[in-house]
Amino acid sequence: MVRVTGFDVSHNHNVSKAIYKNHASIRRVDDPAVLSFVDELQAAGSKPKLIMQFARKKTGKNVALRDIHNMVAKMRERRRGGATVEE
Repeated sequence: MVRVTGFDVSHNHNVSKAIYKNHASIRRVDDPAVLSFVDELQAAGSKPKLIMQFARKKTGKNVALRDIHNMVAKMRERRRGGATVEE
């Protein structure tokens, strides 16, 4: 049996809108139309920085350049059929 005798509702770290907006789950692009267009841009040879600017404009999210690199890598992997170096 567990008995709660008290609790503290304060955070042990700073909380702000800027920190919230930069959290990875908030920056994630989920819109299939945007993802499809990003795939086309990447396949056409667009630079990641331009893709990032497009994604920010279309989604209103603070998409980071690292997010674009990860997104493009995941798309390439899907196009290849998921084969790895070991296979």
